Amino acid sequence: MNNLKSKIDYGQWGQQFTPPYCYELAGKTLKLKFELYEASAEFVSDTELIWNGERLPYWCLKATNRVYLICFGLPSNRCVTLIADIETKLVTLDETAFDEVEKPYKSAVDFGTIAVDGESAPTELHAFTTELADNRFLWIFCETYWHVESYTETECTHICNYPEFNGAGQPYQAVKITDTLYWVINQDAHESICMLYNLANMTSVGRSVVYQSAKTPVAQGAIGAFSDTIEPPAIPTVVQLTAA
Repeated sequence: MNNLKSKIDYGQWGQQFTPPYCYELAGKTLKLKFELYEASAEFVSDTELIWNGERLPYWCLKATNRVYLICFGLPSNRCVTLIADIETKLVTLDETAFDEVEKPYKSAVDFGTIAVDGESAPTELHAFTTELADNRFLWIFCETYWHVESYTETECTHICNYPEFNGAGQPYQAVKITDTLYWVINQDAHESICMLYNLANMTSVGRSVVYQSAKTPVAQGAIGAFSDTIEPPAIPTVVQLTAA
């Protein structure tokens, strides 16, 4: 083997299957309408947007040809994620903040529409769902990290190859974006990780934030499968985190 393997760079958290950033929204503006307020995201470049008058860095990943996951941090140490479906003109806003002991919490999960001049707004919005219940998913983030998620209607049990991260079932929320797309909100006392599952091809994109990185959310991606067991035997077990 020559030195080509030395060029591998999965990123800080082993993001082998994170797709390239999407720049298709540059030069466009999304006018968003929610039940209690309106918002505007003006994408002034590939890497910066103006959110309600404030210029901020952002990144964007695509879940499908028409569904975008847009993520950016706010100076107040909050993280905003938008799941924008250009085809249905629907949007979900997810805002994560942190309390006095640096634990993440949902400061907003709001459902709205994307306003288009001359077109009427949809009447049926995204909504919370329990459709993931009684399913188990294997998600592989890189060749050395995997996890399996088992769902009930109210809890997700997370098993991975870092034993110190495993534990009992935790509350979760899931939002149905389309018949095959689900925005899944899992978090613990330290990290907020949210993934957009595409069950049509078993891929996911999402973001992770902790208190120290809320203004610079980490993009993530994974490939997956429905799983009958809680541990895939072909993937190596890692027992201790190592520096990237």
